[in-house]
Amino acid sequence: MSHAEQQLILAEAVLKGWITGDAKSYYESGVKSALADVMKVNKNYAQDMPINQAYIDGYFTGEAAFKTTLQEQLKQIWMQRYILQFMQDAETSFFEYRRNGYPVFPINAATSLNENNKNGIPMRWLYPGSETTYNRENLIEALNRQYDGYDEINKIMWILK
Repeated sequence: MSHAEQQLILAEAVLKGWITGDAKSYYESGVKSALADVMKVNKNYAQDMPINQAYIDGYFTGEAAFKTTLQEQLKQIWMQRYILQFMQDAETSFFEYRRNGYPVFPINAATSLNENNKNGIPMRWLYPGSETTYNRENLIEALNRQYDGYDEINKIMWILK
C-alpha cells in the first residue's frame, strides 16, 4: 500500500467517523503524494506533459478543491483512489468500485458482455477452473453457502454483504 492510498483511506475514515482527524488534510496529502510519484516518471514517458511541483502546488484550485458536502467529499476521495490504482492494481480498483459504486460508468446493454445482467457491471470474478480440479469439494461447499450453488459473476461477494 502506498502512502497516497493510506492517506486517502484515512480521509474516508475521518468522514465516516471511524477516526478523528482532518479529512481535507489527509485527502490533500494523499493526492500530493500520488502526484509526486507521477512527477518521478521520466519525462520521455509523460507525453511532453510532465508533472512538476508548480502543478502539484496549484492542483487544489478549481475542481480538485475539497468539496463542502459529505457525499461530494467521499466521491472525490473515491475518484482519487480509482485514479491512483487505475492500471496499477486492477483487483483493488475493481473491489473499490464494487464497494462504493464510484465512478459511475455508463453501460451500453447492446454491447455488454455480461450475459445475465446486460445493464450491470459484474459484482465478482468467477472461481478459477483449477478449483474444480484440485478443490472441488470445498468449492461446491463455498458455492452452496455463498451463491446458492451457482458460480455467477453478478452474485454479491461475501465481503460486500
